[in-house]
Amino acid sequence: MGCQGIQEMLAMYVEGELEQDQITLVKSHLSICQACQKRFQSLQKSWELLEKWQNVEPSPGYISAFWTRLASVKPSRQMAWKFNPVLVPVFATFCILILVGSVIIKNHIFSVGTPEVIVLNLSDDEVKMLENFELAESYDLIKDIDFWENLEGVEDLERTGG
Repeated sequence: MGCQGIQEMLAMYVEGELEQDQITLVKSHLSICQACQKRFQSLQKSWELLEKWQNVEPSPGYISAFWTRLASVKPSRQMAWKFNPVLVPVFATFCILILVGSVIIKNHIFSVGTPEVIVLNLSDDEVKMLENFELAESYDLIKDIDFWENLEGVEDLERTGG
């Protein structure tokens, strides 16, 4: 058995709760392993100190005075901001929204693509339209001029009464 298994049995060994074959196994391991010997000695000293422990009875009224004093102490505002269980769901929701928003923005930015990729995906008609973009803008201006000329003609007719 390895050190970890022996160290798990040391407390039961000190208490005398092991069976004879387990006691033999622990003793044989302790005779050859210094790390487990140190752990055993430390554990044994701790148990010896606990056996010497004497309970101390508090003075009468100590417990009620303690709880009264504890109830009168106001919680520190400095600690209130560190952990407030009410704000945990709010913080979690905020983090989820930030994460989802980031993913949506990332997908939107990368779905548009670079100008070179967009141009490569255009059909022949769309490429011709882009080449004649200035002409299309001029056409819109010409249409607007025709509208205003027609409007002036209508206004002239109204003035003449005809």
